[in-house]
Amino acid sequence: MLTFAAPDDVEILYKEIQLLHQAYQAIGCDFTVLTMPAGRAIIEDIRDDSIDGEVVRGRNFSNLVTDFIAIPTPIMTMEVFAFSKTKKIEYATWNALKPYRIATVRGFTVIEKQLQKHQQITLLNAATQAFELLEKDRVDIVILPAPLRQLATFNIETLQPALLEQPLYHFLHKRHQHLITPLNLEIQQLLTESKVDPK
Repeated sequence: MLTFAAPDDVEILYKEIQLLHQAYQAIGCDFTVLTMPAGRAIIEDIRDDSIDGEVVRGRNFSNLVTDFIAIPTPIMTMEVFAFSKTKKIEYATWNALKPYRIATVRGFTVIEKQLQKHQQITLLNAATQAFELLEKDRVDIVILPAPLRQLATFNIETLQPALLEQPLYHFLHKRHQHLITPLNLEIQQLLTESKVDPK
């Protein structure tokens, strides 16, 4: 039984986890999901030998966790949006957001990288914490993957367009690299059979 790390808000990955269960069962394996804050997962991936991979991460995740290898076929596409209580910006871009107080989740590395030149950034462990700060007017903007919008308990605006769109991949520890080719073939077949674009 393999163990994969996933963010605390794992319910947003239900479809992807089901796809992975089918693919692993087809090659005679199975896994459990260990949820934790995305930032902590990076640390645990590096130091905890009991973690066998990540449910999904961006393509360059191997630069951070060098023992992890991406399965070549993306299993989903992540869109990242800026959310606010009012429509502050007509056309959302990273530059247009620079004057604002921004919150996001630690460990969402692709977002953190884009925010490196921003001055007023709050990094949190969970999306719910970011939305709480927005509700209390302690930040102006929350930047998160689109599915996490559902965790807001008050009315928010989704600023358009998406700030970025990125394919996400399943990652395995290199000690399981013998599984990569058969697993990739199963993922491709499942995506083709279901006619599901990983979006």
